[in-house]
Amino acid sequence: MGKLTKDETELKIKALEEAIYILKKKSNGKINFLTQKNVLDYVNDCNYSKQFTSKISPATIKQTKNEKFKKFNEEIKKFRKEFNLVNKLGNDKLKKKVDDSQEKVIELTYHLAIYLEENERLLKKIEQRENKITQLEKDINHYLEIITQLKEN
Repeated sequence: MGKLTKDETELKIKALEEAIYILKKKSNGKINFLTQKNVLDYVNDCNYSKQFTSKISPATIKQTKNEKFKKFNEEIKKFRKEFNLVNKLGNDKLKKKVDDSQEKVIELTYHLAIYLEENERLLKKIEQRENKITQLEKDINHYLEIITQLKEN
């Protein structure tokens, strides 16, 4: 990129600041939209770009000679590091929650199995007692018949 006029330099800086601001806001927990490519695409397609004599190239913000443009590359790198750190911490916390939940599921499944076995045992016991009651009722009826017959004789 050749020597820029002061006005064009200020306009490109304004466009870069706007692009970085918008792409930071657009970034979410899963996707980092603030990349060098996205910034340059945004800047070179924005309304300001019609007033540029030339588009901003990746070399422009990577060069070390011009501090005004270099700071944007540093800001993109800094945001990427922060984004990755937050994403990693979020993933670590999520992984811990998942692990804790899995442990709880295993423990609750164990308790559920115990309760189901106990329930089955109690149902069998109830069935046995109902059968015993039925048998006793039959015995009572049988003895009542015998008593009735004895009274008649």
